[in-house]
Amino acid sequence: MATTPRFSFLVPVSSDVIPTIKRFNQQVYTKQKIQFYEYLANQTNNAVKKKHVGIINSTNTRYYNKHSGQFVNAGSYFNVIIEARDINNSHSIKGGAFWYATIRNKFVNVAGKITDFDNGTYEAKFFAAQPGEYDIEIILVHPSETTKFIENVLWPMEDRVVWDGKFTSKDNKRLETKLCTFKVQFEYNNKCVYNFSLAMGKTVFACDKPKQKMLTCDSLTSLKSKTTHIEKTFSNLFAENAALFDKSVTYVRILNGPLKITVNNTGKCLTSGVVYQATVTRNGTNKIETYVGLTENTFKCRYNGHTSSFCNEKYKNKTSDNLTHRLLIPECKADLPTTLSDGFWVKDTWTSLRCKSKQWTMAEIKQCVKGKQFYFFGDSTTRQWNAGLLYLLGLSKSKKTKDLNAKITYHSSDVVNLTFTFHPYTIGGHACPYRIGRWEYEIIDNLDSSTCNYIIMISPWAHYTQWVKERYIERLYLLRQTVLRLRKRCPNTILVVKTPKPRNHDTRTSLLYTGDRLIYDIRSLFLDIFKDFGIHIIDVWDMNLAYPSPNTVHMPMKVIYQELYLFLSHVCKV
Repeated sequence: MATTPRFSFLVPVSSDVIPTIKRFNQQVYTKQKIQFYEYLANQTNNAVKKKHVGIINSTNTRYYNKHSGQFVNAGSYFNVIIEARDINNSHSIKGGAFWYATIRNKFVNVAGKITDFDNGTYEAKFFAAQPGEYDIEIILVHPSETTKFIENVLWPMEDRVVWDGKFTSKDNKRLETKLCTFKVQFEYNNKCVYNFSLAMGKTVFACDKPKQKMLTCDSLTSLKSKTTHIEKTFSNLFAENAALFDKSVTYVRILNGPLKITVNNTGKCLTSGVVYQATVTRNGTNKIETYVGLTENTFKCRYNGHTSSFCNEKYKNKTSDNLTHRLLIPECKADLPTTLSDGFWVKDTWTSLRCKSKQWTMAEIKQCVKGKQFYFFGDSTTRQWNAGLLYLLGLSKSKKTKDLNAKITYHSSDVVNLTFTFHPYTIGGHACPYRIGRWEYEIIDNLDSSTCNYIIMISPWAHYTQWVKERYIERLYLLRQTVLRLRKRCPNTILVVKTPKPRNHDTRTSLLYTGDRLIYDIRSLFLDIFKDFGIHIIDVWDMNLAYPSPNTVHMPMKVIYQELYLFLSHVCKV
């Protein structure tokens, strides 16, 4: 089955020209950046001369099934080898390219795990969840030259985002708008400096001081990110480096390889290790229900309220080598090991291969959340979790849900206590009152230690792609210290981190300031900084990448509900 391209730049192309890389303007960029770009330009030019190390050519690059000639059986893994090649059809001898790999059909969608052998060869590993024919999609997101540019030039850049700060007198008769941005902590003259060291460390928020004497630094009342500055900065940067983001090497599907693969059934009825889906009509009510099961055992045992043959008491325990035991899928807990696959979609249901997640009923969720206090910290993607959990509890329209302001929402009832808080210094097209959001430590450090019935989820990422990398790393380490301080006071507190996910890119410049490679690197920071501390990490990257719709920053609520089911499987024991 042919699939609709999922990215705005996902088009098969051929290119007869190896992109060249322009040098930075020395008056604008530092000597270090100029040298870096000269290095990239020389590297590409040498590739043309040597005819074996050029930038990836999407037409010549190929892939193939590692186990060609062998059957791929449902419930097993198979591997696809990707050979990066240049315009001369020579095999690249370097790694570092960024890829997406998925297999899809009408019912099942799976993301592959990529291994970079650092020699121009990559391997994508897939889990074959169900029998059937699948489309193979191998997507070159960025060549190695682009990923190096993102990590070595883009991330260290200062002042990628600035704000217009409005200073207003108490009588509202005087106001001034001044430029604000992040700076390294220092003694600044003629600037208002706002320091939150427990959240930002050595980073401070600094605004030019108002000229009117009646306006002090304390009179800062609102902020609005300066979109014209952002767009101009990245438009200029894109123009200087357009070759790195050319459509021939950006979100382009590789077509030189098998476009389809067939996954076989082993011939048995209800084969062990295969995902099954059944439609059941209940006696009496005639209610139609659809069930999905990982294995014969769990499929037969799990849904036992009807009289269909797959729930026959005589045969329900027939199979012993079920997938859960064969793949050694553990219970959902903190510090889970890396797996060969995170899971797969069967229609709108996610099956996790990282841990034994389940589809939760409203009654089970209510039992889980009763007597606990939930705090969600993050951005608008976390706000979706807040709305989703209330929906799963039947509380979407509850009058007990209160918006303290545009960035803080709380619900307190006999069903659940849930608070969502947006972090400060957000980026967007509307002005927001200054300090409308709250840093995590401002709430967590003031939680009552006498109850200690807290479940804390943190996920600050969508607004941080424009931070300097080192400062964002410091922010994450300080955030880890904040939640561990609470753990010290309340040892039974459950701590959860939700990772970033791929998102859409509506403009060329958004490839720079909200690019997926930057976001993927943020995900890597999450996995590294929060590991081995008893913190539950809900990694939603592959779940979102595999879902059969365009990746947007705000994914459909069907995806959010499945993320929440995974979250509940970590924090609840019912």
